[in-house]
Amino acid sequence: MKNILKIEINKNRVFGLDILRAFAIIFVMLTHGANFLPKELAALNKKLLFDGVGIFFVLSGFLIGGILIKLLESYHINKGLLFGFWIKRWFRTLPNYYLVLTILFIISIIFNSSFDPLKYLNYFLFLQNVSEAPLSFFSESWSLSIEEWFYISIPLLIFILLKIFKISVKTSILVSIISIIFSITLYRYIYYLKLDDYTYENFEQIRYAILGRLDSLMYGVLGAYLYYYKNNFWNKNKLLFLITGICLILIFYIFPLDSNYIFRIVFSFSLTSFSIFLLLPYFNSIKTGKGIFYKILTHISLISYSLYLLNLQISYVLEHCINWNKFIILYNTYISDKYTWAIALLINYILFWGFSILLSILLYKYYEIPMMQLRDHKIIQNFTKKYMIKK
Repeated sequence: MKNILKIEINKNRVFGLDILRAFAIIFVMLTHGANFLPKELAALNKKLLFDGVGIFFVLSGFLIGGILIKLLESYHINKGLLFGFWIKRWFRTLPNYYLVLTILFIISIIFNSSFDPLKYLNYFLFLQNVSEAPLSFFSESWSLSIEEWFYISIPLLIFILLKIFKISVKTSILVSIISIIFSITLYRYIYYLKLDDYTYENFEQIRYAILGRLDSLMYGVLGAYLYYYKNNFWNKNKLLFLITGICLILIFYIFPLDSNYIFRIVFSFSLTSFSIFLLLPYFNSIKTGKGIFYKILTHISLISYSLYLLNLQISYVLEHCINWNKFIILYNTYISDKYTWAIALLINYILFWGFSILLSILLYKYYEIPMMQLRDHKIIQNFTKKYMIKK
């Protein structure tokens, strides 16, 4: 059993980024598992939460932005290079997504008579939340569609800037960063101005939409830009950036601005992303670690994508399949109702974490890794290398 669940750790991983990634998925799971906590603990849990998906966005922008910059600066720019980049990204992200999506389709068709599969075909093209929040089906996919459109649109924008305007890679990256951050922030502001009255549903519509959150990833690309082109500045100020970022995060906790609607809808995502961006220089400098803390966080980071796809669905299964009323009557517990339900909820909470981690390890080890190995197959490598001509 130990070998079945054993995961190998690549020694080239950056432990600091694994820390951020691990905390991102932990925040996501704390959010999704809150229904299984007694009210008092759920209220405390809510106060401690941070935007886990926002951390993922900035990390993705930093890593993908770095890959793009290295490719564009090292090789002649052509359509083949662009398609090669997309193919490698799709082999990393699409197999898990389409596997889980297909399973959910099959389950819904079998067990939900009102489920209309035609209504949800847009999920296969990542069009479920272009300008508004996704439907209740596979709701966590909202962030994945934002990431996929980032992978498609940003490299394409940079490619167009390079080919049409004949500007340098460095300039095209910077123009892309500024234009996307400005335009998406402006889009949220226009959305705010059109509101007759503020509701939490309004906030959700913009929070989960592609056009409302695409700028979050560009703060990560800004980090990649500074890391590549301004490395001395990046390293010299990493401690100052870290302190500033932590202070911004603490401000969010100490002085919540939920009642300030323009801040919440327009600028809260920007400041969250900016605070995570400020943490990047310091955490990117932590190359390795040791001990149990290192192993736990690295393993959580490794299975984070699988965890993200599975954990909310597991919570739904636990909510609908475990009948605690029947269980309590059957065993005739002599504990007061208050404590009986607290115990029942906590058992569900433990099951939620246990099943999520177990199934995510299996998905990662026996499906995600083989798909990534397929990406490195000779045929794929030959296709990409054909267009990778050194400058």
